[in-house]
Amino acid sequence: MNEIVSGVASALLANLTTKAYHKTVWVCGLKREVERLEKSVKLLSAFLSDAENKQFKDQSIALWLEELKHALYDAVDILDEIEHQANKSKVMKMHGGVSQKVCQFFSGSNSLVFHVKIAHKIKEIRERIDEIARERNNLGLIQHSTNDMAPNKMLPWRETHSSLPSRITGRDEEKELIISLLMSEPSQSQSKNVTVIPIVAMGGCGKTTLAQLVFNDSRIADHYDLKLWVHVSQDFDIKRIISKIVTQEDDTKGRGGEDSTLERLKTLLHEKLYEKKFLLVLDDMWNENAKRWHDLRDLLLDTIGERNKNDCKIIVTTRSDRVADIVKTVTKINLQVLPEEECLKLFFKCAFQEEGEANQCPRLQEIGKEIVAKCKGLPLAIVTLGCILRSQEDENEWKRIRESEIWEIDHQKDDEILPALRLSYSQLPSPLKQCFSYCALFPKGHEYCPIELIPIWMAHGLLQPTNENEDPVCLGELYFRQLISMSFFQFEDEFDSPLDYEVEKVFGSDCYIMHDLIHDLAMSTMHGETTVMSSASTYVSEKVRHISISTIPDQFLSLSLKKNKVRSFGNWHTQGSITTTEPFVKWIFKEFKYLRVLDLQDLEFQFLPDCFDKMKHLRYLNLSLCSELKKLPKSISKLYNLQTLILEDCDALQELPKNLRNLINLRFFMITAQITNLCFVDIRFFRSLQILIISRCDNLEAIPCDLSHLVSLKKLVIMECEKLVRFEDEVENEGGGKQNEIVKDMNLQILFIELSPMLINLPNWLQRSAKTLQQICISETSLTALPEWLPNATSLRMLYIEECEELLSLPENMDHCRSLQKLRIIRCPNLSERYKRDVGPEWSKISHVPNVYVSF
Repeated sequence: MNEIVSGVASALLANLTTKAYHKTVWVCGLKREVERLEKSVKLLSAFLSDAENKQFKDQSIALWLEELKHALYDAVDILDEIEHQANKSKVMKMHGGVSQKVCQFFSGSNSLVFHVKIAHKIKEIRERIDEIARERNNLGLIQHSTNDMAPNKMLPWRETHSSLPSRITGRDEEKELIISLLMSEPSQSQSKNVTVIPIVAMGGCGKTTLAQLVFNDSRIADHYDLKLWVHVSQDFDIKRIISKIVTQEDDTKGRGGEDSTLERLKTLLHEKLYEKKFLLVLDDMWNENAKRWHDLRDLLLDTIGERNKNDCKIIVTTRSDRVADIVKTVTKINLQVLPEEECLKLFFKCAFQEEGEANQCPRLQEIGKEIVAKCKGLPLAIVTLGCILRSQEDENEWKRIRESEIWEIDHQKDDEILPALRLSYSQLPSPLKQCFSYCALFPKGHEYCPIELIPIWMAHGLLQPTNENEDPVCLGELYFRQLISMSFFQFEDEFDSPLDYEVEKVFGSDCYIMHDLIHDLAMSTMHGETTVMSSASTYVSEKVRHISISTIPDQFLSLSLKKNKVRSFGNWHTQGSITTTEPFVKWIFKEFKYLRVLDLQDLEFQFLPDCFDKMKHLRYLNLSLCSELKKLPKSISKLYNLQTLILEDCDALQELPKNLRNLINLRFFMITAQITNLCFVDIRFFRSLQILIISRCDNLEAIPCDLSHLVSLKKLVIMECEKLVRFEDEVENEGGGKQNEIVKDMNLQILFIELSPMLINLPNWLQRSAKTLQQICISETSLTALPEWLPNATSLRMLYIEECEELLSLPENMDHCRSLQKLRIIRCPNLSERYKRDVGPEWSKISHVPNVYVSF
């Protein structure tokens, strides 16, 4: 259904009402036309809440919403063109020469021609929206207060962190049965095979949770040499499964990717498993082809050694009885729905903050019991609804969920979304609905990271601040945390140590997964806007807005998609890198003019077509892992709306366009390249840049002082730059002042430097962030000292120092650094000796820090 229409409308209105956009349309001479469009959308928005509630029982309303949604999308496209023109004019004033300005005037893009063209487009789209709006009377829609459509209206959260108390209850009997099977010796009839224990149940019953309970039990950790977990899902690919097994520990990372041959993977598997006692969990398996299962099983048997077969066990979780019958060597565990008593325990754990709080709210407790009864014993449904209600103290809100018409929708198909999950989704504020729905771009089993997802949300205009001082990235982080707290995401714990977890969390690269049924829900809310193109399916309907590829068949090149309005194109569904051709890349640029997100990561091509000047809407460009890419085309500097540019692991990249400084809206820049310096990029003009990641630039020797111009920069990450020796600072001139002196303070919050073994200094300009620095992590450098002003960093909360053997001591007056909450000193012999807890000669200077960890 079309639940995201109100979100599209509210995001459109939020953009129209900002001061920045008012200034833009005034400069372009379009103020009157845009104000009339805004009025039309506001009037219509008042009816959307009623329409979205009624669409489940009235197909004509669902079709009306569908038509309206695409009209609003087209309105957003027009506003994008206005923004692109304004940014182009801004760049021309900053950097354009006389000849360029003359050429622009006589081209079709001068302000007068542009005004006439766009004014006509706005008039057409406004009339189209007004015509759709008039149909509301025939549909019997009721007007609601437009305050309900506030773009960033959030539920009244009672907690500020993403983690909730344990949501696990029941399943003790099943858990103990499985553990006893795992600890026991197999019978004579089973001794020639690895023991396989299937857990089978319908979706949402808690199969994965039960497997996790077993997997993390201390008895299992003591009993097995290795514990391995692979999310299988619907794609039962033996190479992918083996690759995941062999790359789960650091010592094999990078040696067994999915592009390795099966023979190579078999060798690595033998190295990893031979004569090891291991437990392997194959989670969410769908394969009903017995031969393919036997091929995988036999491959495992061949590599573990004859003597070791009895010591190795496999747990398979599945929804299919047939899968369970194919793999089982012992009795399968048929997981039933939770008993009523356990359902209530689980629900109240999620719905109330404190234990026993439910007893203080007898009315809510009674309503809760009726809601739980409708969830039919399914833990996923109970948890999701409980987390939604956790934010609600109003009894009427609980009643509204209990009495919702969504419970009455006919769900006969096996793949239909549970009413409780759809109801949970319907309770989300409009911005969260849209952000959640866009997660359907990715495949099942995908690991979601804030640092990946937030720029995509931003590129699609889903993060619209309510005031000029609110940062869209911070808003995205808030949305992500709220989706976690409501159990739409689950934390994927794959960290080797608490330090790894803290660092990953700080930099937004901590990973979360989405239950398959939750992913099905996200997919259903996109209403056919998302598709996966492969050799088996190359047709693209006109309503598709997001395309992911899983293969690149030749027939793609013969497809003409002139009428498409696709906004996202990526290879999120591919397995490993794909060797592609220049014609395929050219086909993308030819066919898709409305892209906001273009993700070509892990494709192998040397050059990009010089056609970026045609892609006015593009805000997100990911070329990471394009290991053959040698240069970027000049036209990339005409992406005036671009917010995210990712060039990570572009190992062959040798040339960047000189006019990259034109990317004045760039917020996130990540680069790996064979460059010796960043000066020619003119990075100082990236005044909107918030995140800069410089990774594996093998020839980079110095970081320029231009970074001190980046007044919006919040996170600076430098990794694996092995020739990096120094940061360049401002140069003193003869008069005693500084050249290019900057009076503004910087806003840097996070500094992360890792694996730069020749680095000997930190820059003086870093002191300009003394009021804002919150986290510093320095690992494997040759630093001999930290800045003396560091104890005066009033916001510093976390300081991590690892493998900095030349570092002799911390700055004086560390006892003055009262904001510091966490200090880690790891494998730094001199520091560890001086600051050892209680006995080190300098321990007293850091003893005030609540959380200190010193390791040799």
